[in-house]
Amino acid sequence: MNQLNFFKVDKPEHGGDLHQGVRNALRPLATDRPIHFVLKAKVPFKGDIGAVVLSEAKRLAESFGVKIYDHAVADDHVHLVLKIPHRRDYVKFIRSLTGLLSRRYGKGFWRQVPYTRVAHWGREYRALGKYLEKNRLEAAGDLPYKDRFFREEDLFE
Repeated sequence: MNQLNFFKVDKPEHGGDLHQGVRNALRPLATDRPIHFVLKAKVPFKGDIGAVVLSEAKRLAESFGVKIYDHAVADDHVHLVLKIPHRRDYVKFIRSLTGLLSRRYGKGFWRQVPYTRVAHWGREYRALGKYLEKNRLEAAGDLPYKDRFFREEDLFE
């Protein structure tokens, strides 16, 4: 029997459908690793809303010192790969972005709390880039949409 099985190890992810109804759980974040961040809207983006979300994210990221390495805008959600300088800068960035967009497009614009997952550099980061590229191709209609639930195991297929 493996001794490590005695210790419960939490996965470095939070939000989205994972913690429905769970509050006050500390969101895992890291300042030295990339963070996969997803904001999901209640309804599909119409017109240029996706482009506005991305441009506002880039503008606010610059003002809070958050680095955006990659992004993908899908029909009803936005993926960002971030690197944050500090937890408080992440909180300021997210509150500013979600608040600004909620004021612009109406209260209740977001379907759930933002999903975040702390990734590793190297193979996992490259796999995340491929995942975002697949999302971009599906959103553009160049690749047929495949309904899926994101699993960490999918990164290494």
